[in-house]
Amino acid sequence: MPHYMDRHNLPAATADDLAAAHEQDLAVQAHYGVRFLTYWFDPSDGTGICLADAPDASSIQHVHAASHGDAPSDIIEVDLADVAGFLGRTDDPVGGSIDGAVRTVVFTDLVDSTTIMQQQGHLAAMASWDDHTRIVTDAVNAQGGRVVKNTGDGFLLSFDDPAAAVRFAQSVQADLRAYNAAGPVLPLRIRVGMNAGLPIERGGDLFGSAVNLAARICAQAGPDESLVSGVVKELCDARGLAAGFRDRGRVTLKGFVNAVQLYEITSA
Repeated sequence: MPHYMDRHNLPAATADDLAAAHEQDLAVQAHYGVRFLTYWFDPSDGTGICLADAPDASSIQHVHAASHGDAPSDIIEVDLADVAGFLGRTDDPVGGSIDGAVRTVVFTDLVDSTTIMQQQGHLAAMASWDDHTRIVTDAVNAQGGRVVKNTGDGFLLSFDDPAAAVRFAQSVQADLRAYNAAGPVLPLRIRVGMNAGLPIERGGDLFGSAVNLAARICAQAGPDESLVSGVVKELCDARGLAAGFRDRGRVTLKGFVNAVQLYEITSA
C-alpha cells in the first residue's frame, strides 16, 4: 500500500490537541482502509505532519473528516525509506515525546572528484573515496545526523538539530584539514551547503524545496567552505549556538526567484 504524509496548519493547537486528534484518527481509520503510523508536531507554528498507509490520498482526507474535521492543507506520496532517512523514524517513539518535523538538510560535495580519478586511477581513487566516506560519516555519527543517500560525489544528510549540523560542518572540515596535513597522495577537500525546512510544501516532494536550496547553496560554496541559509542561522541563533557565521550577502541561485541570504560557517 502507498505511504502518504499530510500537513495540517493549526496555529492555535497544542501538543495535547494533536495527540487527541491522532487517537481519533486511529479510532476510525480501519473503516477507510487507512493505517496511521505516526505524526510530528511543532508547537511554535502549529504545524502537524501525519504519516499513513492508505489506498489513496482521498482516503486520508475521509479519515480526518470523520474523526476531528481538521482537513490537511497538502498530501504527498512518500517513500518510507526516505522518511526514515530525513526524519529518523516512521512510527511513534516508545516512551518519548513527539518531536517537530523541521530538519536541517545538508549536502557535501567532494571537490575535483574527476581529477582524483584521472590522476590516481580507479583503485587509488577508490581508496581516497573510502577515506572521504569514513571522515564524513564519522563526523555525521558524532553529531547524531543521518546519511539519507550517497549522491555520487558526496552525501545528502539530515539533522534534527541545526546546531548539530553546524558542528558537523566545523568538525568535518577540521578533520579533512588534519588528513591533508598528513601528506596524502592527493588531498581531499569538500564543500558543504545546508538549509532547513518542513517535509511538505505545496505541490512539492518530500523536503523538496529545502533539499533543492541546500543543493544550490552547496554548489555556491568554494573548496573547504560551509555555507548555510539564513533560516539555519536564525534557528541556531534562537538556540543560543555559540558558532561563528560570516555574512556572505544575498545571492541569486538557479531555480529560485528571490535572492537567498547566505552565511559562511567559521571554524569552531
